[in-house]
Amino acid sequence: MLAIVFMHGIKPDQIYDDFVFRSYDGKKNKPLRVQRHTVHNNDRSFLKSISKTG
Repeated sequence: MLAIVFMHGIKPDQIYDDFVFRSYDGKKNKPLRVQRHTVHNNDRSFLKSISKTG
């Protein structure tokens, strides 16, 4: 499900993306994101919602 928000080569890496994917996993010692990905601006609201509920 989360794979659909993993985009490559869309924009330069952003600190916000690191925060969202790391906080979503819930395990601080094991980030959900293993590679640098970029996220569309349209997906930011969705990512914020899942990070809060998770």
